[in-house]
Amino acid sequence: MGTASSRPPSPSRHITVGTAGHIDHGKTELVKALTGTNPDRLKEEKERGITTDIGFAYLDLESGTHCAIVDVPGHEDFIRNMLAGVGGIDVVLLIVAADEGVKPQTREHLDICRLLEIPRGIIVITKSDLADKELLHLVESEVRDLSKGTPLEHAPIIRTSARTGTGLAELKSTIDEMARDIGPHSSASDLFRLPIDRVFVMQGFGTVVTGTVASGRVRTGEEIDLFSLQDSTPRRAPVRVRALQSHKNAVEEALAGQRVAVNLQGIRKEDVARGDLLATSGAFEPSARMDVLLQATSPLPHPIRTQTQATLHLRTFFSNARILLHNHKELAAGEETPATLVLDRPAVGAWGDRFVLLGTTGYQRTIGGGKLLDPLAAKRRYRDKAEPLSLLGRASAANSIAPFLSLHGRHRTLGDLSKRTGISLTTLREHVKAVQADGAVVLLRNDTVVLREIYEQTRKMIHEYVTAFHADKPYEKGISREELRQRLRVEEPLLNAILEEETASGAIRIAEDRVASGRFQLGTQKKDEDLRVRVLNLFMEASSAPPSVKEAEDFLHATGVSRILQLLENQAQVVRVAPDLYFHREAIETLRLKLIRFFDTHPAMSPADLKDLAGVTRKHAIPLLEYFDRIRLTRREGNVRKLHSAPPKVK
Repeated sequence: MGTASSRPPSPSRHITVGTAGHIDHGKTELVKALTGTNPDRLKEEKERGITTDIGFAYLDLESGTHCAIVDVPGHEDFIRNMLAGVGGIDVVLLIVAADEGVKPQTREHLDICRLLEIPRGIIVITKSDLADKELLHLVESEVRDLSKGTPLEHAPIIRTSARTGTGLAELKSTIDEMARDIGPHSSASDLFRLPIDRVFVMQGFGTVVTGTVASGRVRTGEEIDLFSLQDSTPRRAPVRVRALQSHKNAVEEALAGQRVAVNLQGIRKEDVARGDLLATSGAFEPSARMDVLLQATSPLPHPIRTQTQATLHLRTFFSNARILLHNHKELAAGEETPATLVLDRPAVGAWGDRFVLLGTTGYQRTIGGGKLLDPLAAKRRYRDKAEPLSLLGRASAANSIAPFLSLHGRHRTLGDLSKRTGISLTTLREHVKAVQADGAVVLLRNDTVVLREIYEQTRKMIHEYVTAFHADKPYEKGISREELRQRLRVEEPLLNAILEEETASGAIRIAEDRVASGRFQLGTQKKDEDLRVRVLNLFMEASSAPPSVKEAEDFLHATGVSRILQLLENQAQVVRVAPDLYFHREAIETLRLKLIRFFDTHPAMSPADLKDLAGVTRKHAIPLLEYFDRIRLTRREGNVRKLHSAPPKVK
């Protein structure tokens, strides 16, 4: 894109460094001195000398590491812009001016870095040429005290001066050294996400968006999803990656942790904004409810309570949110609890994402933040799910499987888990198999994952119900799938998944949606055998004029004829034409052949024709015609029947 070189960068790591600190402490001047680039893009920023929005610059380190630097505004009025830039960075440079020391935004920015769990940082004392040694020692001591209990507690402190160049070489070297310890941001096979922080049009190329790849990878020519998240109704649009650029070079692919510009095909600039998201096609769903592990900041002007209003910042996205606490009536400074955030605008997230909450009315500062647990939270009674949410908060990616199942009916498909965790199906299947080896879960053939105790319990109950059904009704093929589900009181997807597993092993047999034991043989109880023979003979002799069930019971002076007829139907010896009307199979077959011969010389058949042909009354003629319609021997046209082109045999 543009005039950038098409030479691909040499194989090396990519990292993102971000600045943080109070206004006018020299963040932008430091970035300019390090890179030779002024990260302030806007005309008013350059004129006023105040950074109001995030800016970007690039630095090639001695080791070959490509370093993208995100410069954020320090003024409290632009904290939202600061939060859009600070998400996804690998190393934070906490900037403190030697002539001013720690200021309010120093504290707030450090708290934000702690909530976002930015893993590494360097404390940079700027304007060191404006302070004597005693003041420098005092400022360093003040910053060291401030950083206790944060990721920067043991961070190196480097004195610099953008004006004289003091400390710049040491700072570059320290960043380079930290870069060597930064491992892969995520598996390259994980699902791709890129939170958009900038949108512009480049002549000859069209719409270009930029951001830091949060996970996975993206390639030139790939079709991906664009989530427009600016309204209460999110939109998903397919877009194609026309070109990629990273560190001023055209590239074929970009990986997690890499800042990249993406030239999109199929979308207008007006349809994209900061806070929108690019993602693997079909892999994610937006949601207005998110379960989180929430920590209140310290100090805090007043406790966080259920229904407290806040602004959620999730990387570049933000939305008003209502806080629902789970284990606490209120959350005091420094306390932590599972909670649910109800958003005004749906967001797209994944397990493990870090977020920050700002206050709304009266206190528009950081009040809390933490970890996203379930981006697709369901409406539920909070106390019932506090324990699995707490487990999710402490779990690794692989160990998050069982808590997710406990949250959601104790079973889930791999596809559903993938949308919640942001982990690809391939990687997720490996995680599930590892957990399955420990006995915690079972992965079924249709990619349903279920807690082992639930699997074993449901499996046992299926066999118990089926066995009991056979003992009570040995003349029926098996219990219907729906009746079994209602008796077990389990969700249909779980029942079907376990039945599929048991059918594959031969323990269960399913025919005509009836569930039977794999060893079951259709038969009768001894006391029914005599009645079975009598009923069969009666219907064979009745031929085309069979009795109703009640008439058969009266004639045979017996009860249970309905049960015996069901058995004979399962044995294919009689055919049920209507709920209370059975014919012997030979009678139906004889009549079927008569109908076919009739249509050899007649274009249509009326009920009267059937009465004459079969010698039956109208009471039997109409049900018979409807039966032959059902088996597609005939089709009704008005008040007559016509023959289907390929009449089937009686089943």
